[in-house]
Amino acid sequence: MSRLLRGAKKALPAESVRQLGKELLRTRNRSLRRVAQRLHRIARRKGEDARADLKEAYRKLIAITQASCAQAEGVLEVLRAQTDAGAESLLERFEHFMPLVERGIEQATRRVLEGVQVPAPEKLLSLFEEHTQIITRHKAGKPREFGRKVLIDEVDGGIISR
Repeated sequence: MSRLLRGAKKALPAESVRQLGKELLRTRNRSLRRVAQRLHRIARRKGEDARADLKEAYRKLIAITQASCAQAEGVLEVLRAQTDAGAESLLERFEHFMPLVERGIEQATRRVLEGVQVPAPEKLLSLFEEHTQIITRHKAGKPREFGRKVLIDEVDGGIISR
């Protein structure tokens, strides 16, 4: 979301940027980075304290993401009033990513904060690669990976992939 907000700041005319104000175009990268680092450190710990810390860190992460979504809503209103091609392109990207981010927030809330398992078909695995799937590999330390399996067969005169 931060990348789109930065793009909006560059694409919008100066008058619109002033109208939006600093708060609506603020990036939250530093806050997100700090929480992500904290989550990484907490994930290595075990026990009840670690679970409580993990929930608290996820609450902060979700709050930051919700604040970014609220900013994006304000920017969307201004973008809809613009007529140039750059604004149209940004508008399409915002409208594509906003539902995905909201779905991710809902999924994290259910999974981490409420402790409810999210069924595999309902899971959002990647914002950018929608074709990503869960691959169960049964490797030590990495029981599941994400991506796509490509099967390659060799036949007389060539290779077939599927």
